[in-house]
Amino acid sequence: MSPSRAQATAWVIVALIVTAAVAGALLAHSRSNGADKVSGPVIQDITITGMRFSPARIEVDNSTPVVLKITNEDDRTHDLKIGSQYSGVISPGETVVRDFGTFDTSIQGWCTMASHKARGMVYDVVVTN
Repeated sequence: MSPSRAQATAWVIVALIVTAAVAGALLAHSRSNGADKVSGPVIQDITITGMRFSPARIEVDNSTPVVLKITNEDDRTHDLKIGSQYSGVISPGETVVRDFGTFDTSIQGWCTMASHKARGMVYDVVVTN
């Protein structure tokens, strides 16, 4: 197995473990108090294709850390900046997982590559309370 394929496989395994752990914690939390809303990290899978993030928004409450698993399916390099947090450069075919923290108010993030924001590469964090 080539180093890049092994690295990609390792990231997939890490993502699956993190997703399973978060899902288990959320399920346990919702069963323990019957709450409709859950707190704790929300991991959202995002793909980049062309000049778009998909999905291009997430809704969270102000105590929920925004953790994004971003996969660049485009043939260009991209990134994502939300507030003071930054994904780092995401090369074509690469997947990164980043914790952007919590937000008190709704905010818009964007790809910082030249002209990408103007061409529609924006991502909205909508705070619901």
